[in-house]
Amino acid sequence: MAKKGFEWAGEFHKDITHDEAVIKPLNINQPIITISRQYGSGSRDIARQIAENLNIPFYDSQLIDRVVESSGIGRQAFEKYETNKQHHPVVSDLSESVQTGQTLDDRVFAHNASVIQQIADEGSCIIVERCADYILRKRKNIISVFIYSDIDSRKQRVVDVYHEADGSNVMDTINKNDKRRSSYYEYYSNQVFGNAQNYDLCLNSSALGIDGCIQIIEEIYKQRLQENESK
Repeated sequence: MAKKGFEWAGEFHKDITHDEAVIKPLNINQPIITISRQYGSGSRDIARQIAENLNIPFYDSQLIDRVVESSGIGRQAFEKYETNKQHHPVVSDLSESVQTGQTLDDRVFAHNASVIQQIADEGSCIIVERCADYILRKRKNIISVFIYSDIDSRKQRVVDVYHEADGSNVMDTINKNDKRRSSYYEYYSNQVFGNAQNYDLCLNSSALGIDGCIQIIEEIYKQRLQENESK
């Protein structure tokens, strides 16, 4: 039904390929940082500290708040809609897809994508997950980052910092969250979650440390900002 809705609206043709889906390229000077991550990699702390240091907005759960405020769909749908993606995505213009004929999940994602585009239009920020790197991929001002870590560091963080598991079930918790994130990303992007080719930068937070990751991302941001302002 979602595919048929795009066909009716003239947004999607059954013969076009995934790479040929039309997304309007934009070129805004202020860089946008998008972060994808393994569960337990410390990425949220990294993103939050960078946002504070650079004095730019940070969107994680805040993104859900903003999406819910501008839609007619309940918060519960936005919090749960990415948990059960097991097949290939509908190819569409993510920022302009129509509502007619779409499933609730696709409606939620389309609105989520539209809000991410609006946020990016407003200037520099950090957006964590929600396929932001893919949604904004046609823009020239994106710094897409994937953060990962070794399994021992992740287990320790999940138990000692997140307090979301204990020693007996920590691997189940990690695997469940990794599967949820990868399924969601791969369902809507048709790309492999964590594949280095999909990102500008992949950082090992256990090898580099939280502060090391922060420093690297900030340096790239400042360099990109300087380059854009000189154009």
